[in-house]
Amino acid sequence: MVTPSINLKSDLKPLYKIVKIVLIIVGGFLLLRFLKSTLMGAVGSIADALDKGVEKTLNETSASDGTQLEGNSFTPQAKTIADAQYLELSKGWYQNTSEDALFSSVINLNGAQLREVYREFDTRDGKTLFNFYAEELSTSLIGMNYYEDGLDSCGSYFDNCNEAEFMRAIWNKSGLPLTF
Repeated sequence: MVTPSINLKSDLKPLYKIVKIVLIIVGGFLLLRFLKSTLMGAVGSIADALDKGVEKTLNETSASDGTQLEGNSFTPQAKTIADAQYLELSKGWYQNTSEDALFSSVINLNGAQLREVYREFDTRDGKTLFNFYAEELSTSLIGMNYYEDGLDSCGSYFDNCNEAEFMRAIWNKSGLPLTF
């Protein structure tokens, strides 16, 4: 009777190949995620260095959706929204920022109203609203997808919008240079 010989090294070769491929894929994914967040941070730093101030930025731009405010009737609402954004964005690391609260207060505003919120937010703790967004909103490739009918780049689930992209889609109509 012939006993089968077991060659453990050759029997495990396919498994080694699979493990190697999985490690390469995971490593590549982690590298891409790191590079994306690093590049977004660099873009934010450059934008901060070029920041001209809230009022000057508002004076040099106009709402891209063509809307304008009549008088100061929206100012109290804009201040309330700006204050709510600040309260949500200034939570410490031990409290989670509610992105849904951030989105829901600005998603239905037109470009002129968004600009007024930006004006009312002004600079708090040495940062503009967009500086806070750059720090708080995720640019991760993994996570929830956000979408809303009517938003150009985030109008469907299949657009794969992360938190920052969704907020950019909302603020695009403001005509402001988005630095987050």
